[in-house]
Amino acid sequence: MGVKQGDPLSPFIFILAMEAFSSFLMSASEVDFINGISIPNDSPTISNLIFPDDVLIAGDWSDINALNIRRIMRCFAVVSGLNLNFRKSCLYGVDVHVAEVDRLAAVMRCQAGAFPFIYLGIKVSVNMNKIFNWGPVIELFERRVSQWKASTLSVRGRLTAHTYQVSS
Repeated sequence: MGVKQGDPLSPFIFILAMEAFSSFLMSASEVDFINGISIPNDSPTISNLIFPDDVLIAGDWSDINALNIRRIMRCFAVVSGLNLNFRKSCLYGVDVHVAEVDRLAAVMRCQAGAFPFIYLGIKVSVNMNKIFNWGPVIELFERRVSQWKASTLSVRGRLTAHTYQVSS
């Protein structure tokens, strides 16, 4: 009898497991077994980011780096008993030709991803520094805030808010 999907303990167990996986990746990065992404201004090197139900692994684009990441994933699966789902995994290459992404994805035995893509309802592009890439997120946020305000304000509050908007 194990923990099933939807169990209230699932998120906590995921966090514990990913903490162990993260330490695998950090240890491998410290001994140059894998190379993460170097951030400017003497910031730490990033090899992974953990989200509520996802893990993002970042690193230099090379065959050896990819194979070593796959080896770490396999070691983690053997040690923890948790099988990673490579059918749901995607490999993305920033400033890498599509054919190269396809080739390395085949080596990693996962899907080849392409930009732009949707993650948690947000369109992710190669260059997220441009303001127009955030337009849909801002519109969605504004729409949800206005719905929330409309549902939480009393009738009198809605009339006051509407009067204030009209007269402004």
